[in-house]
Amino acid sequence: METQNFACTSKSQKSSITSKYNIQKVENGNCKLLDWMGTGKVVREGKIASKDPMSKVHHIPLGLDYWKIAVTHAIVEDTLLIHPTSEFQVLGHAIGSFIAWSKSYVIFD
Repeated sequence: METQNFACTSKSQKSSITSKYNIQKVENGNCKLLDWMGTGKVVREGKIASKDPMSKVHHIPLGLDYWKIAVTHAIVEDTLLIHPTSEFQVLGHAIGSFIAWSKSYVIFD
């Protein structure tokens, strides 16, 4: 399965993002992930590892719309990942690793 780069790649774009994006570090902040298919169901509770758009998950920069999430357990293990990799296709496969998750589907306790 081929993955897509979901972030900008030019050096000028990276500088622009870094200077304009309000990077608020909430590392280890508790959060809940909602099903990105729009059901509104909480599929995982966890911790935000990074909101920095330049941070990478499996060698791919996050970009503006994604946060790096530490996966320790999954509530709904068969939830499809927004950006699957050759190793991980569903949330249950990524336990013990990091995933990119759309910030639109992250809520806080």
